[in-house]
Amino acid sequence: GEKVDLDLGPNRMFCDENSYLIDTKVNDTGSTSFAWSNGKTSPSITVNQSGSYSVRVSTGCSIAMDTIIVQFAKEPASFSLGEDEILCTLTPRTLKPVVSSEGFDFEWQDGSDKETFEVTNFGTYFVTVSNFCGVVSDTITISKLDYEPKEFPNIITPNDDSKNQFFVVGIEGTGSHLTIYNRWGEEVYHNNEYKNGWDGDELPSGIYFYQIRSNCVGEKKGTITIS
Repeated sequence: GEKVDLDLGPNRMFCDENSYLIDTKVNDTGSTSFAWSNGKTSPSITVNQSGSYSVRVSTGCSIAMDTIIVQFAKEPASFSLGEDEILCTLTPRTLKPVVSSEGFDFEWQDGSDKETFEVTNFGTYFVTVSNFCGVVSDTITISKLDYEPKEFPNIITPNDDSKNQFFVVGIEGTGSHLTIYNRWGEEVYHNNEYKNGWDGDELPSGIYFYQIRSNCVGEKKGTITIS
């Protein structure tokens, strides 16, 4: 009998395409049978999922088999690891670049290849996400805020002349835990999220004591005079 000449061709990779026709190019003489690994019995099949496809073609006494691997992929979408940040203290966090990790390779700044990265220190972090269709990357820098106040004010003069009007102890926008005591040790002011807004609250002139705690300045104690 006639020998079956079967060749499905080389393995194929497709970017942003949805289907591929795998053709045996064998004439169906009526006595030829086709048995595909996905159950189809036609001379050719259209596939739309990545995978290995094989076919067994028999005609008379002649049998031939061949296999082809077809891969479909999309170019990785652009993503962001987040905005750069400057912080007093770093809370550990997980960086995650894409929603679906299927079919993508990851490479982080330290050479690791997981789809997420645990950040426990300040620094610059970047990741490249790639497949055979493309490469996308992003970088984030998380810096430590270097803040050491030379000295806190030791006097405030709440007379609306804009000099020494407020007790300024921290960086704008970052809150501190502040308590003010009078000289008898009585608490006269307290704020868990103090943002440099205390002007003495029309307390009598004199010496007061402050106690302050924040991520940026640590813990400090001292005296403040309202004049």
